[in-house]
Amino acid sequence: MQGLGHATFILKHEAYKHLREKPEDRWAFCPSLDETYEVQFDLYRDAITATPGGRYLHVGGDEVSVGTCPRCQPIADREGKLALNLLWLKRVCAFAREHGRIPIFWDDMIFNHAGVYGTMHGERAGQDVAGIWEKGLPVLERLLPRFPKDCVYMRWNYGPAREEGNRRALDWYNQHGLAVMIATAAQCTSPLMPEEARPAAIESFTGLAAERGITGMLCTAWDDCSPHMETYWRGLCAAAEYGWSPAGRSLSEFEVAYLARTFGPEAKSATDLYRDLWESVRFWNRALVLDGDRERYRNLIDLPDASDPGAWSERHRDRIAIARAEIERARTRGERVAELLKESRRGRFQLEILGAINRFQAGPSRLLVALAAADASESVARKRGLEEVRAALAEHADAWGELRSSYGRSRILDYPGYVPDHYFHFASKRHDISFMITVEEALHPKVEAWLSESS
Repeated sequence: MQGLGHATFILKHEAYKHLREKPEDRWAFCPSLDETYEVQFDLYRDAITATPGGRYLHVGGDEVSVGTCPRCQPIADREGKLALNLLWLKRVCAFAREHGRIPIFWDDMIFNHAGVYGTMHGERAGQDVAGIWEKGLPVLERLLPRFPKDCVYMRWNYGPAREEGNRRALDWYNQHGLAVMIATAAQCTSPLMPEEARPAAIESFTGLAAERGITGMLCTAWDDCSPHMETYWRGLCAAAEYGWSPAGRSLSEFEVAYLARTFGPEAKSATDLYRDLWESVRFWNRALVLDGDRERYRNLIDLPDASDPGAWSERHRDRIAIARAEIERARTRGERVAELLKESRRGRFQLEILGAINRFQAGPSRLLVALAAADASESVARKRGLEEVRAALAEHADAWGELRSSYGRSRILDYPGYVPDHYFHFASKRHDISFMITVEEALHPKVEAWLSESS
């Protein structure tokens, strides 16, 4: 359950606004208010009721900043912000125990407030990991008596997790007799589909945990960018594979086994399918913006200028070349998915989803190539190019309709009456799945106006 932070879905409501740590920010509860715990415990009761026979209760606690409100700041000034997190943790752990559950807690804020968290995610050249930990350890040791001993501390890292800081964190738990599990991820924050390297990251962290004698693991599957759940299975199966057998099959052997078990032995040769599609999705994510990606961008791509034919194509030469290659990749990949749909014995819905994603993600490439065709000096070629642009817009609409139809077979596409909770996460920007096409919604009307002026 979300606890302390990640609380926008509750604190957006007027009835709970007074529980915010910062009045202007709906992200975090105030840990010094008794009413905070009344609301949180209600959520926990729902989770316990929904999981009869369960042993654990995940109380949350990650990615949260407290210690700024008039109630919390004196404690933070006197004892540090980590003390506030531990104050909250003590109360929620007591609730879990009283209800027969073992509490699990995200541990990032522990190391964040000790100043060592930066050593645990992506090693940087010249970083003095030993020195940073030497400064941070006294903070941890001073508050160690307040760490609940019957809590499981969940060391989450969604990369390969071989950084020295991450290894030190696991060792610190072991040295002090604190229970620890690791958490990997089948999906983090990528749109349309999880990153291709999810199994490799999972295999790496579970291997490290086994080396360190850690006996528990969890595989998360985040919805920040809300790909279809059918695309999560590869990562979830990798978590099962390496959670049970950290030193078992190689990644290439796992890939073959996954394809055979998911779709049937006929799919064993399609080992490049997922990686190939992911590489194309990466281009889709940035093809029509000049900076950043679909989630965070400032400027859309410009359009050709009829008074200066060829200049646009030269300016975006590299982008157009990639787009031409992507159109061909999408065509051959689509044929392969169609063959698998005919041959496979199972997993057909996942193949349908992958096919719909493949067609949809090619839309920006088709538009870029069509715009290049229309950026011609010769009138006949330019007219032909304008027709290609119209066809690209129509193809996008059809592909978007196919994707919606496929998604709609297993998920709700729209939430009428939804109280807005638009935050920085990609999928939370809209109340429906149109967050995927915000770039097209901004660019295509400009293209249509440009077509009218060019005709």
